[in-house]
Amino acid sequence: MKITLKIFRFDKNSDYLAYYKPYVYESNDFKRIYDILAQIKKDDIYFDFEENPEACIKINQLAIRQRRILNNIVEQFGNELTIEPLDTKRATKDLIMDKSDFLDKLDFFKGLIDIHDIELYKQYDFLYYMSEVREFLPEYLGDSFFIFAYKMLLKYPEKTPQFLKLIADEDKGIYYHTKFKNFITSNALDYESYIKELKVMLVKSGLARRIF
Repeated sequence: MKITLKIFRFDKNSDYLAYYKPYVYESNDFKRIYDILAQIKKDDIYFDFEENPEACIKINQLAIRQRRILNNIVEQFGNELTIEPLDTKRATKDLIMDKSDFLDKLDFFKGLIDIHDIELYKQYDFLYYMSEVREFLPEYLGDSFFIFAYKMLLKYPEKTPQFLKLIADEDKGIYYHTKFKNFITSNALDYESYIKELKVMLVKSGLARRIF
């Protein structure tokens, strides 16, 4: 089946405005989304993307990992796919973006986690960028922050009070969380259950007066 990919293009060093460039390929020639993006990069030397199958992009407004099977995505969305970085406003080169705002949140965990834990945090970038809360609360810690904190308090239970205090920030913490959406993952229900558990823990610890 022929598919058309409308890919977000922007180079911060040369472009004033972003645009979408169409590419037409046979979907059956590629197994994963990553594979077709790699082919586009070979065919178009000016195109760039994060060359990591685990990296996330947006396809038709939903966050999806590049390792996903292409034909499954075509079955779900049809033969026209719009592909963008998770946050077009932070794009630096096509599907590559500046994630410093997301990575800066790791500073809150200094002294509480091991350097190897950082890679787990990076896997949650899509939770951070797909949250609609960022639109009205730019300093929001992020849904990624809360899920990571949950994982860390399981790993380091003796530090649970410190992790709970971080997420209970009244100005930018878990109180502003809204229901997860806008991404495709098998863990969505788990994420919601983690948030509920954190809320219960906050009440039991006295950091929250009631379940909110």
